[in-house]
Amino acid sequence: MHIDTHNHFAVPEYIDLLLNRNTFPYMERSGDDIIFHVSDMDSYTMPAGMFRLETRVNDMDEAGVDMHVMSCIVPAGEVADDPVLNVELAAAANEGIAKIQKDNPDRFLGMGTLPLLDPDAAVKELDRAVNDLGLRSMMLTSNVAGKQLHEPDLWPIYERAEELGVVMMIHPSWPVMAKHLEGWTMAVNMGFLFDSSAAMMRIILSGVMEKYPNLEFVLCHLGSTLPFLMGRLNRTGGPRAGHWGENDKGPWEYFKRVHIDTVSRLRPAIMFARELMGNDMIMFGTDYPYTTIPPMKADVTELDLPEDDRNAILGGNAARLFGIEGG
Repeated sequence: MHIDTHNHFAVPEYIDLLLNRNTFPYMERSGDDIIFHVSDMDSYTMPAGMFRLETRVNDMDEAGVDMHVMSCIVPAGEVADDPVLNVELAAAANEGIAKIQKDNPDRFLGMGTLPLLDPDAAVKELDRAVNDLGLRSMMLTSNVAGKQLHEPDLWPIYERAEELGVVMMIHPSWPVMAKHLEGWTMAVNMGFLFDSSAAMMRIILSGVMEKYPNLEFVLCHLGSTLPFLMGRLNRTGGPRAGHWGENDKGPWEYFKRVHIDTVSRLRPAIMFARELMGNDMIMFGTDYPYTTIPPMKADVTELDLPEDDRNAILGGNAARLFGIEGG
């Protein structure tokens, strides 16, 4: 079974909320298209596979992808400093994705999202998403209107997620350093990965992974920049080496517990990250529909790997992590 663990969808419930807004973030219709206005630095026409399920299924079938672990569109509500909108969008996304999972259990496994601007509401939504809607994993954006993922008021979310056995995927949001990266799409192509790298490091260095040792994390986009910076981040000795507080473990002791996906478009990078993390920690992903599926899948199928290792990346590792039968 070929399982794509990194892809995004905008459910009708979510779109309707954003169509009824006229300040960022908002959406508008243009003929058969939907234009997504994320911020004053980012607007784009959504690909058909972002909001038309039949297009997505056709693309999956043509590329030989059996299942999508489907997460919500990003960025959206997390760029607006509006806790009420944050709660509304999370609830809408979770209900819509859960319905798709229920109607198509052999093709889609839903990934929920949480309104992190209101931590109490986020814990309640986590319980609802898991216990009432049947979602098994959550996508956390790397910041929520600038709020960072290591902040103490979010720790009850991690505690409850560990209790429920929920997998947490960290995905980039609009980077806090976006103005510094203005122009040439650097905010997206570089800044997104800087932001998710910083988010993961904050989770590691703040002690979240030490406090909740059974909580599983996925860091998108081949682990963002961290596999390639881990030697520098983990160094000790010297006046500017890492300082890990009361914990004597360097970041690598935690990062090696983090799962990553193959979204990169650079095969030597995939091979390096696989060698660093181990074959069992890397999963097939495409970032569809921001990309097309075939070249992203070819980046795995054409690697010089033992067949068992390739099959594990294409589906076996994801089946084990997300509890997918038949994977």
